[in-house]
Amino acid sequence: PKEVLEKQASLSKEGFSVRNVSSADIPGLMRFLSTHFSWDWVRFCQDYLLEIFGNNSDQVCVLVCFQIDSNGNESIVGFCQ
Repeated sequence: PKEVLEKQASLSKEGFSVRNVSSADIPGLMRFLSTHFSWDWVRFCQDYLLEIFGNNSDQVCVLVCFQIDSNGNESIVGFCQ
């Protein structure tokens, strides 16, 4: 939808990127979760990730938000499922 594309463009100008989680994101996402959320959230997300990268990938979606610094390095700053 148009609103989503506009929001993505706005976030991009501010140095943020939102995309579907990939297997390469898992270590950073788990560090982010364990730093900022309770153990239950870590466990729930781990279960969802097992579904995504297992046999039920059409049932679950996890998005990860990255902040991109001036050197092009990405840091996870949020997620949703």
